[in-house]
Amino acid sequence: MQIDDIKKYLDKKTFDILLEANKHSEELTGKSREIINRQLTSFKIPLDEICVVAVGSIGRGEALYASDLDIIPVLKNPEYLTAYKKIDKELRRNLSNEIELKVSKGSNLTKAINISSLSDPETIGGDKDNNSDLTRRILILTEGVQIGGEFELDQIKSNILGTYAGSERTRGRHVLSLCNDIARYYRTLCIDYKCKVDVEEKSWAPRNLKLRHSRKLWYFSCMLSLTTIARNNPKGTEGDYEKEIIKAFKYKPILRLMTTIDNNKKHYFAALLKYYARFLDFMSDQKRREKIKAVTFEDKNDYMLPYLQMKLNSDLLHAEIMKIVDRIDRYRRQKIYDWFLL
Repeated sequence: MQIDDIKKYLDKKTFDILLEANKHSEELTGKSREIINRQLTSFKIPLDEICVVAVGSIGRGEALYASDLDIIPVLKNPEYLTAYKKIDKELRRNLSNEIELKVSKGSNLTKAINISSLSDPETIGGDKDNNSDLTRRILILTEGVQIGGEFELDQIKSNILGTYAGSERTRGRHVLSLCNDIARYYRTLCIDYKCKVDVEEKSWAPRNLKLRHSRKLWYFSCMLSLTTIARNNPKGTEGDYEKEIIKAFKYKPILRLMTTIDNNKKHYFAALLKYYARFLDFMSDQKRREKIKAVTFEDKNDYMLPYLQMKLNSDLLHAEIMKIVDRIDRYRRQKIYDWFLL
C-alpha cells in the first residue's frame, strides 16, 4: 500500500497534508542516505558493517519542515563500533550542516550501538533491561527507516524478534511477547514525559501534544497490526509471525492502520486521519510552534491559548480510535484490551 492508495477515502485537504508530510520525509531520507554513505566511505567505515536508522517523525513519515532528525547507528561487529565512535560527532555535525536540520547528538537513546546489544537475551525482559534499551529496541522495530549503510535493517529486526521468541526472559517464549514491551514503552511515555520536561527544562506543551497525537496514533497502529497478525495466523510458527511483523512495521503508522481493515470499512479511518492531519498542519507552522512552546503546565486550560485547540483536537482523535475499536471483530478487540489496554 502506498500513500496514493488512501486518497479516495479522505477529503482533499487531509490527503494533501499527509501527502506533503510523507513526501518531505522521503526527501530527507534520500538526501541523508547520500550524505551519510559518502561520509562513512571517507571515514573508511565499511558500509556493510553499519545500518544508520532514523526514528521519530522522519521514520514515521510525518516530518515537518521544522522537524529534527534522530538517528541510531547500529554496527554489526564490535571492532567497527569502536572505529565509528571516533567519527560519530563529526558525521552528525556534517549531516546537520548539509540538510540544515538539527541532528541528534548521539547521547543516551541515539548513541551508536552494536547489534548484540539490541538482541541480548540477558537484557530483553531481564533485570538488566532499562528504559533506554527498551526505547531503542521498540523504536527501531516499529518506526525505524534505514538512511545509511548496507547492513540491512530487516536483519536487525529479525535478530531482535528472534530473541523475543527464544529467550526464557520474554514472558512466554513467543515473538508476540513483543506486545508487552510496546505497551510498557507507551505507558512509560505517558508517565515520564512531564518529569523529563521538568528535569531537562524543556517545553512541556509540544511534548504533550505529540504524545496525544503522534504517539497515540503510532500505538494504535501497533495494536491493530499485531492483533491482526495474531488473528490471521492462529497456528503460525515463530517464522510466520516474524515475517508478518517485519512486513507490517515497514509501513508508516497511517498506512499500517489502513492495511488492517477491509476495503469496505476503510472510510472509518477518514475522521481519525482528518484530526491527525490537522495536528500536523498546525505544528508545521513555526510561529504556532513557538506559541505552543511558551505554554506552561499551569496555563494549559487557558482557552485563549492555542494549546487548548490542539488538546481538544486530540480528544476528537481519541474518540475516533475508540469507535474503530468498537467496530472491529471480537477477537481483535479482546486482544487489544488484554495485551495493550489493561
